[in-house]
Amino acid sequence: MLGLGLPNAAALQKKFADLPIAIYEADETVLTAASTTGRLLILKEGAVAIIKDGVEIGNVAEPGAVFGELSVLLASARDPPALPGWQ
Repeated sequence: MLGLGLPNAAALQKKFADLPIAIYEADETVLTAASTTGRLLILKEGAVAIIKDGVEIGNVAEPGAVFGELSVLLASARDPPALPGWQ
């Protein structure tokens, strides 16, 4: 366990091993603005760009990174969409 009682990466990977996996192609939309899927996503590999009004405002590229969490935690629509294939 790491500080604050968080499990280490290997322990998390073991727990996540049985979760469903979705594969997205480059430029395919993963999440859209105003969507309320209730899903929390964890990046296994690759990268995801956060696009708003046609402009990249962020990206996720670290394996194990979590995205989509704000709309899940706040139970609100997400803004902006996320697209895989960020380079």
